[in-house]
Amino acid sequence: MRAATRPVKLYNLRLLLNTYPVENQGHFACSDASLTKIWEVAAYTVRLCMEDTYVDCPAYEQVFCVGDARNSALVNGVAFGAYDLTDRCLRLVGQSLSRALDRVKPPRLRERPHLTTDHVVSGWFSEIPMWTFLWIWNVWEHYQATGDRAALAALYRDVRECLERCLGFLTERDLLDVPDVWNLVDWAAMDLTRDGEVTSSSALLAESLRRAALMAETLAWPAEAQGQESSADPVRYRAAANRVEAAINRYCWSESRGAYVDTVRDEVAYARYAARSVARGERPEEPEEVLARTRVSEPTNTLVLLCGCAPPSGWSASCPSLRRRARGTSWAAIQAGHRHGQPSRSSRSAVPGSCSSRWKRW
Repeated sequence: MRAATRPVKLYNLRLLLNTYPVENQGHFACSDASLTKIWEVAAYTVRLCMEDTYVDCPAYEQVFCVGDARNSALVNGVAFGAYDLTDRCLRLVGQSLSRALDRVKPPRLRERPHLTTDHVVSGWFSEIPMWTFLWIWNVWEHYQATGDRAALAALYRDVRECLERCLGFLTERDLLDVPDVWNLVDWAAMDLTRDGEVTSSSALLAESLRRAALMAETLAWPAEAQGQESSADPVRYRAAANRVEAAINRYCWSESRGAYVDTVRDEVAYARYAARSVARGERPEEPEEVLARTRVSEPTNTLVLLCGCAPPSGWSASCPSLRRRARGTSWAAIQAGHRHGQPSRSSRSAVPGSCSSRWKRW
């Protein structure tokens, strides 16, 4: 209301809440009121992010972001049990593998097959490898929660196609290097560019291959799997996962830092980077500049451990570093020769008693 010439009296004010129809089926309460409140805030936040798809937030972007959706699906499963929404979203992501999307790709990307897109459906083409792998994880998690074999059979076709493309992006030393993608892992200062052998992506691929092997075993004999030629997939996928895991520990581990690097920076990686730059008509940076980017970070090392790619020696070496963070010492982005210290107060999150929902922090 603008340019009012007299006071306005409101007799009734209502707010319409429009979300996916759900019922509160999961409950949590404990003697710690803070934890009980966190549960309520988290469940309500996910409900607000459930529409005809999961969305990253209900008021700003309102986008079906694939990585966000996987986490929302897990919360939905325990809080509401609306598995039909998860099924719909998983199928939409699989459809994004269609080569029909070549029409919206930048010209430089039309020559190569793509991963699942990082948001669906959109005229803006973008890929985040980590989110592709979280989608694969969620396919298996959805089956574990629902036992829906028919849905698994339908989704496995897309998972299989996606993994075949991923295996085509392995370098000569069995590390994943997808050219010109958004290698988002965490909103932190990490050594992640649009090219390169990203450690966390290789680790996520290894775990995705193992989960796909379980899918293939589940569908090996039933009628749903006929025609997919999936009987050899479990052995093939586990063998590929083992090769990738071995490569991670051979090339991604930094003995001097006692941790896994974010991205491999060595002579072989530089030669590949320089060749790509020249092919794109770009001038490559000097080798010293590229090598100086080398970092280790909590997100990378946590993912390597989470994906089961670290041998016992890696566990014993990385875990003390990760435990330092729990004691208040941060090494979220340690660059060569840089010291680490206390995290700033603004980086610590809290759930105020007045909050009813929780959005991502940027």
